[in-house]
Parts: sequence; structure tokens; C-alpha cells
Amino acid sequence: MAKLSDGYRFFLSDNEHQTSLSAEQCDGYYFYLVFFDGSRNPVELLAIVADQLYPKAELLPSSYEVRFDRKEFEKSGKATVLPGKAKE
Repeated sequence: MAKLSDGYRFFLSDNEHQTSLSAEQCDGYYFYLVFFDGSRNPVELLAIVADQLYPKAELLPSSYEVRFDRKEFEKSGKATVLPGKAKE
């Protein structure tokens, strides 16, 4: 949880977001937000149901971690491998 000039922010994965919107979870998917004082001690806990938070919040894309096996692309010819020297 981070304090911004006009509110707070936290990071939410796409999987968490999709799960919170699912028919099975939407009524009971809570965010438990912990607020800290200047010494980084927890001072408050706020529980908010996701479907009540989303209409009053701004959701922005953040990032994806992409993992792959480069050998799959080198073998298939679907990628261009440029010659170069690896840095040590």
C-alpha cells in the first residue's frame, strides 16, 4: 500500500482481478488493506469488497512477467538471431 498525493495505490494481478469478478467470488472477494505509520508499524486495517472498490477506483495496467524458452524460437525459424558476443 502506498500513499499518493490524491489517495492510495496497491498492485493487483490480472489473475486476482479476474477471480474477484467471477460469479463464484464477486460477492465475497475482499481486499484487506493495511495502513502504516511513519515508523512502518501497522495502525489500521480496512476491508473493502472488490465490487464496491472498483467503481470508485482507477485500474491501470502495470506489467507482465514473460517467461519463454528461447530454443523454441531458434529451432522454429520464427525469430531472427543476430550474431554477437555475450557480455561476461
